[in-house]
Amino acid sequence: KKDFKGWGAQSKFCLKANYVDTTHTRNLSGARIAYDMVASRPDSEFKQQLLQCPRNGAVDGFPIKLYFNGEFYGIYTWNIPKDTWMFNMDKNNPNHVVLCAERNTDGNANAINSCQFRQLWTNGDGQDWSVEVGTMSEDLRTKFNRVINFVMTSTDQEFHDNIGEYFDLYSLLDYYCFSYLTCHLDGLAKNMLMVTYDGVIWGASLYDMDSIYGVNWTGGAYVATNYQCPEQYQEQFSLLWQRIERCFGVELYTRYRELRQEALSLSNIVKHVEE
Repeated sequence: KKDFKGWGAQSKFCLKANYVDTTHTRNLSGARIAYDMVASRPDSEFKQQLLQCPRNGAVDGFPIKLYFNGEFYGIYTWNIPKDTWMFNMDKNNPNHVVLCAERNTDGNANAINSCQFRQLWTNGDGQDWSVEVGTMSEDLRTKFNRVINFVMTSTDQEFHDNIGEYFDLYSLLDYYCFSYLTCHLDGLAKNMLMVTYDGVIWGASLYDMDSIYGVNWTGGAYVATNYQCPEQYQEQFSLLWQRIERCFGVELYTRYRELRQEALSLSNIVKHVEE
C-alpha cells in the first residue's frame, strides 16, 4: 500500500487516459473545484461524510508517463479510483452505495430512461446505472427507485418542501451550477454519481470531467462559449434538473452567485488549472 499526495495508504488506483484532453488538466482541475464547492456548502450529514474522504468525495491525481513492457503509451493521470476509499465507505455496509449513470439521450426526446429520473430503474447493473460501490440487489433498486419516484410523481410544492427527505439539496445545486458554468456537456445524466451513506438520502457527485471547458466529445474541437445548458448538452431532458430549475430557482440563483465569488470564481478555476 502506498500513500500518494496525502490520500492515505491504498493499493488500488486508476490510470486514466484523458484522450479528449491533451492538457490532462480538465478532469483533475474540475475535481479540485468540486471539493472546494463541498467545503463551502452549508453543513449537512452528507457533507460531514464527504469531509471524511481523501478529497471530499472527488477524484485527485497527477500526470505520469506510462511505459508497458518498455513501450511508451503516452501521458496518463494516476488517480483516486471510483471505489470505496474515494468516498470513505465500507464495502460491507449495505447502505454505503455509489451509482454511476450510464446513459444520455443525446437529444432524442423519445428515449426515456431512469438516468433522466423519468422512469423507474428496472434493468440490471451497468445498463442505466452501474453499481460502483455496493452490491446489485432488489433492495438497492428499491431504495434508489424511491428517489426516482419522488422526482416523477411529487407536486412542485411537495418537491420543494420534502426534497431533504430524499436528496442532499446542496449537492444538486452545486452539481448543476458547475455543469452550467464549465460546459460539462456530458454530465447531466451519464457520468453523474449518486451517493448515499444511509440508503435514504442521496447526493450528486461529479466524476469524469475530461470534456469540461468546451471540448467536444472527440477532443478535436471546441463548442461555442455560449453553448446552452441543457438545450445543447448530451442530456437535455433530465426531469431532475428540470424540477430543480423550476422549484428551486431562487436557491439555485443564490448559490450560483455564492459559488462565483468562491469555488467557481475565475481566479479559483485558473488556479486549479495552472496547478
